[in-house]
Amino acid sequence: MKISANAKLNIGLKITGKRPDGYHELDMVFLEIGYGDELEVKKTDGGIIFTCTDASVPCDEKNLAYKAAALMLEKYGISGGLEINLEKHTPSGAGLGGGSSDAAAVMNAINELYGLRLLPEDMIADASKIGADVPFFLSGGCQRAGGTGEKLENIGTFPECTIVVVKPKDISVSTPAAYKAYDEMTENENSVCGSNIALRTNEMDSLTDAIKAGDLKAICREMTNDLEDPVIAQCPVISDLKLMLMKEGAEGAMMTGSGSAVFGLFQEKAAAERCMENIRRKYSVECFITKPIIH
Repeated sequence: MKISANAKLNIGLKITGKRPDGYHELDMVFLEIGYGDELEVKKTDGGIIFTCTDASVPCDEKNLAYKAAALMLEKYGISGGLEINLEKHTPSGAGLGGGSSDAAAVMNAINELYGLRLLPEDMIADASKIGADVPFFLSGGCQRAGGTGEKLENIGTFPECTIVVVKPKDISVSTPAAYKAYDEMTENENSVCGSNIALRTNEMDSLTDAIKAGDLKAICREMTNDLEDPVIAQCPVISDLKLMLMKEGAEGAMMTGSGSAVFGLFQEKAAAERCMENIRRKYSVECFITKPIIH
């Protein structure tokens, strides 16, 4: 079977605390977009055969999709195996969740191919073991996520818009490095305690309300990403790209996830297309235009 593994944007990302195990407590809004990888998944007699069109992508236990397949086959006592062919499009190290989306796509494929009849919520615990973003991708759409990403709430339909996504070439950001930079920037601040947690939750409530109202301008006013400043401190070009997106007519622009990709939300497709061409002329980037996925 062939299955799409769409990328995501973080429309909001607030860090509300740090757990004893070292992971951060998060309050996020995810948006599935119409751009991503393609997978072909087939049943076999046994084992896992994994191939990818991108030679830089690992095809073993280091790959989240491979890890998802191994977990599902073992947990549900499946005697058969899987052949997975991954056609890679989503840039790595961009904050677009490509690896997590691939993993969720494989979980959904196994569920269907082997007739497990699991609902997305039945797979969330296993998805969380693979990666923090994987639970969201089991069902996609537009969702608010809490905890480390496993507490999900569907918040409705994102308004129609055209999205320009830009990733600086040769600049990838690892998620652990981004959170480490955040910790170092805020270590002397009382930024995740007491009343500030309530403030951060209220900020995300306002963003959620704007999405439910279908108000793109309000969404752009409320968009926020706590990882943006610490990552920009190390990769200033991210700020330059944000400014150019806004100059070219975006209603709002922000870094997604842990970066290095940034996105701009446009009312008009023509403006988005002009913006993309101008950015390509000025910067060395990977760039594409897409839309929100409407479920």
